[in-house]
Amino acid sequence: MVAKYNELFAMIDEANEKLRLFFRQQRREELTTRSGVVLVVDDMPEQADLVARMLRKRDAGLIVSSCVDSKSAIAYIKQHGSQAIRIVIVDLELRGRLGNSDGAVIVRWIESHCPEIPYVILTGKADRIEMLKESHPGIDVLVKGQSSINDYADAIGLSQLDADSYTLPYDMS
Repeated sequence: MVAKYNELFAMIDEANEKLRLFFRQQRREELTTRSGVVLVVDDMPEQADLVARMLRKRDAGLIVSSCVDSKSAIAYIKQHGSQAIRIVIVDLELRGRLGNSDGAVIVRWIESHCPEIPYVILTGKADRIEMLKESHPGIDVLVKGQSSINDYADAIGLSQLDADSYTLPYDMS
C-alpha cells in the first residue's frame, strides 16, 4: 500500500513539474514580445542599482526603474499603467524599514490587480525556492548572491550573455 502511495506521489510531482515548465515557457514567450520598464523592488537601493546596471550592461536600451517598498511600487504601476511595465523583479524579503511593507504585498497586488504583469521573485533564502516555485507556478525565483547576470537576463526575457556570466553579489547588511 505504501509503495502505491509513493508511486502516486511521484506521478503527482512529475505532473506538477511539467506544469511548472509549461507555464514558465509560456511566460518566456510572452516576455520576448513585451516591452517597457523593468521595475526592481528592493529595500536596499544599492542592490536594486546593481541589478539595474548589470541589466543595462546587457541591453543598453533597457529602461530600469526601482522602488524601495511595495507602496511606492504599486504607486509607480498605477501612475504609469500596467502596459508600461515589462516585468517586476521583487525582493520577497523587503525589510519594511523604508515603507513598512514586504515583497508579498506587491506580489499579491500584481496577481489581483494586474495579472498581465509578469514578475520575478528574489529571495536571500535558498531554502524557500521550492516552496515559492510551488506557490507561483511558472515564476522565476532567483537567489540573491547565487544568481548570475544570465539568470536575471533569462528571467526577464533577454538572450544570454556570451561571456561574463558572473554572480551578482548579495550584501546582507
